[in-house]
Amino acid sequence: MKKWRFAIYKYSSDRYDPQETWFPGFELFDGTVEGAMRAGDKAYEV
Repeated sequence: MKKWRFAIYKYSSDRYDPQETWFPGFELFDGTVEGAMRAGDKAYEV
């Protein structure tokens, strides 16, 4: 299975930015679906 990519949606530019790598939780993304979910949860944690 191929590794997954992860992108943060940026409201400021109204698009997904796969180059945005410094966000809370970026260290949790390991190329798996589970890692993307953990990173997304942490990035959008309120």
